[in-house]
Amino acid sequence: PLRQKADAEAGQPLRMIRLADDVPRARVLKLLELRSDLAGLDIQVEARRVYPQGGLASHVLGHLGELDARELRKHASEGYRAGEWIGKSGLERAYERDLRGQSGGQQIEVDAKGRQLRVLQEVAPRPGSDLTLTLDAELQAEAERALAGRRGAIVMMDPNNGEVLVLASSPGFDPNSFLDGSRAGELHRVLVSPASPFLNRAIQGLYPPGSTFKIVTTAAGLEERRLDPREPVVCRGGLR
Repeated sequence: PLRQKADAEAGQPLRMIRLADDVPRARVLKLLELRSDLAGLDIQVEARRVYPQGGLASHVLGHLGELDARELRKHASEGYRAGEWIGKSGLERAYERDLRGQSGGQQIEVDAKGRQLRVLQEVAPRPGSDLTLTLDAELQAEAERALAGRRGAIVMMDPNNGEVLVLASSPGFDPNSFLDGSRAGELHRVLVSPASPFLNRAIQGLYPPGSTFKIVTTAAGLEERRLDPREPVVCRGGLR
């Protein structure tokens, strides 16, 4: 895997290559001790995405993942580098450019062993934009609790303006598992689960509308004056 990561940026000799994430503190200290003997090694602290409410609205929010070879070729001109993260699904993918912001950088003078001498030039990074949703967190949580242990979806909209208040799909997943290398086992179980936790049943599932469609046919009948609002209509159910 380390060789593959190095080969991914073979044409960019001056760019840093990410070799490992979530390195334990004890190992970081050990590497710092050996830094003078490891030419080109650099240890960086970076910001990481965190989903504080775990899997809540996971299908809406989506998840991040490391750039694969195809994505790297596609987005290289936009400043993406091997080892960086990109939105893979949901809003993370749809609003990737807005949420990403702009990376900064430093021009550094080093000695023959790659040790930093001084910073010649520095460009400050710019944070991405905020994204505000119409989802109601409490309603979303209540819908997901109602779906716990089941396969299905719940959607709620504000009829006054069409705002989506709830978009719940079950089962779901915790997007944090994509960012934490120690949770690889959990992520694998989700990926191979026959319940298809990544399927957003709210927008990708196909279900008969049932009696909810009566609203549509009734509104159409009244508009076309084919129904008398004072006359009862008996529905005995059915499905074709």
